[in-house]
Amino acid sequence: MAKHIVIHAGQHKTGSKSIQRYISDNTLFLRRHGLFPCPEWKTDLTQVQSVPKYNAAAIAHAMLRTDLLTPVRLKGRHEIMPRAACEAGIARVNAYLRAVPEDTAIVSAEAFSFMRTAQERALLDMLCDGMAMRSIIFLREPRAWRESWRVQVEYGQLIEQPGAEAGVGIFDFSETSWLTDHAAIRAFWGEQCTFLSYEDAVANHGSVIPAFLAAVGLDPAGCPPWDKIFLNSSARKLERMDKE
Repeated sequence: MAKHIVIHAGQHKTGSKSIQRYISDNTLFLRRHGLFPCPEWKTDLTQVQSVPKYNAAAIAHAMLRTDLLTPVRLKGRHEIMPRAACEAGIARVNAYLRAVPEDTAIVSAEAFSFMRTAQERALLDMLCDGMAMRSIIFLREPRAWRESWRVQVEYGQLIEQPGAEAGVGIFDFSETSWLTDHAAIRAFWGEQCTFLSYEDAVANHGSVIPAFLAAVGLDPAGCPPWDKIFLNSSARKLERMDKE
């Protein structure tokens, strides 16, 4: 039974999809080393998806405060769950993870990084109940992060969706944006979190994957290769926009 749980909480625009792709490509390797990657769940948290994927966005969105319009909520996915259904779903996921034979479960979703409230913390504690929790977050230089995030939400035409409001929520690109308030992020996740520098990870290895592997207790040198996985396309989008 899993005795530990690792929450990989993003942030967005810090190579999370590359990490999730690596997990997907190397699930058997990770399980042989005592790490169980949590698969993607249906949005109502009734069961896991039939095709294994490893972005736990449905779990994170069930726990997020209901007034936060995230990208997937703006696109009509991950509808708000009633509190009772949410708690039942989180308890279901917890029981599933505690029953796996590996020592440690890994749950990865960028949307966890949006969490700030006491209610979200209570649901996070419910998800991790009975397991010792650790978390991993990659933090990026705020100005560069905001520009990369702005490119993503504009590229996805999210500001055109019903309910979207410039300067509010995920569209806060100001220098004092809550999205890049590292102090608030550190306060929410606390001492149980390993905070990693996105810039340092990329400078050292050209990828965040080795830093992630080290954070979950593996020697990157003994793991399957990661150098062909690069799914963060924001830099290329910026290049295209500069040429237009």
